[in-house]
Amino acid sequence: MDIVEIVALVIGVVVAGAVALDVFFTVAHADIEGPVARAAQRGVWVVFVALSRRWQARQRGVLAMAGPAMIATTLVTWVVLFILGFALIFYSGLDSHRGESVLGTLDFVDALYHSGVTVTVLGYGDITPTTAPYKALAVVASGGGFALLTGVVTYLIEVTSSLDERYRLALLLQDETEGTREGMALAATGLETGDVQYLQTRYEELADHLRQVQDKAHRYALVALYYRSRDPLYDFEPTLELAGETALAGHLLAEDPSWTAVRPSVRHLDVGVSRLMRTIADRHLGPEVASDLAGAVPNDDDHRQVREVRERLRQGGADIGAEGDNEAPLRLAARNRVFLRGLQDITGRRPGTVEGEGTPPSGGDA
Repeated sequence: MDIVEIVALVIGVVVAGAVALDVFFTVAHADIEGPVARAAQRGVWVVFVALSRRWQARQRGVLAMAGPAMIATTLVTWVVLFILGFALIFYSGLDSHRGESVLGTLDFVDALYHSGVTVTVLGYGDITPTTAPYKALAVVASGGGFALLTGVVTYLIEVTSSLDERYRLALLLQDETEGTREGMALAATGLETGDVQYLQTRYEELADHLRQVQDKAHRYALVALYYRSRDPLYDFEPTLELAGETALAGHLLAEDPSWTAVRPSVRHLDVGVSRLMRTIADRHLGPEVASDLAGAVPNDDDHRQVREVRERLRQGGADIGAEGDNEAPLRLAARNRVFLRGLQDITGRRPGTVEGEGTPPSGGDA
């Protein structure tokens, strides 16, 4: 084995092993996103951001294609690199392989071909190993290829099911707010009906959906941040913003002695919203945003928002004062504001907007 073959063997082992670990961590590990998958997805996002800036009139349509392109690129990158890794390994031992006479002297192209049909478990048999080590290696390549393809399918199913969870949460919030997209709509409905149990159930249902979405967003950044819909109401930011505003109004309604029973359910919703924001900030927005979120201090805008919601609830019949001692609504408003502004650098959507992307996304790294 000459120096070229040794180098090819070492590089092949490193590449194939790196891809195997990347797929394992991305698909099977809840706390780690493989660096190959992460780099492929961020690269595609940057490209689509640049395209959306070029065609701003079609910005939403362009960005809506980013998510599928990111998934496809990730899967193709895994498969291509895995095949390339084993091609380099096979190339280092071509003298231990026998090919059909029409193939002539085997070269790297033949090694690449042999790797492709072996990893994909096609196995045409026109190139076969003649020594025990390379026979064993062919078995490893076939088994590894089968596992890789299984991981690819699993990843695709997990991501699409995660998107379904996010979309269901968006639809639920639209239903609960009766299409108004106002966070106090659910509390206002409770005031109209006077049904405490109904409101408790609705808050708990929202909190449960948030927990499910939080688990998915914890694992897949593109589900929360990069997968954009053609319909802006399905985007992640307005959904989470509305969930936070709904919890804020619930906190204020619970100040009414007749509605104190909803307080535990509202707290669950608050915890669900805040935990989801922390998860995304810690894993995808960087330490600065995570730190700002953890120490979010209410500003004048937050105070004004709470006053406005409080006044509207009072006008709707809630027996609450013009001011209260409950700091939970203010703290939640501050967290919501800090988190949404942190997302703006990635998604380009200004907090409080729905019908467009706001400003063109900056393409910042998550």
